[in-house]
Amino acid sequence: MTEPTPGELWTRYVDWCSAQVAARFLELSSEQIWDLADRTRAARVGKEARDAGGSPYLELVRQVTLELFEELGLPDYHEWLARYRADPAPFEAEMIGFGNGSGAVTRPGGIADR
Repeated sequence: MTEPTPGELWTRYVDWCSAQVAARFLELSSEQIWDLADRTRAARVGKEARDAGGSPYLELVRQVTLELFEELGLPDYHEWLARYRADPAPFEAEMIGFGNGSGAVTRPGGIADR
């Protein structure tokens, strides 16, 4: 088996993290999602943003995703890579499938992999 390219490894990392966040997101009720978004927005932005009105859907998802990433204690890329190289099977079992030709994933710096 050949070693995955750096781009393929990054795609697998994003895939695995996305699967973890998506699974947790789906466990939340609508009320929990809004509460989490409000808490996150309050902590990150402050009173002015809260007073400006409701959050657009994409901003809500972004805020909740960031909070869930932290809540789940997901590893940064370098930590994940070391663990993945030691034993990829547990990670691959939890992936969504971004790396199967379903589309591009953008790495830091705006570089897209296909």
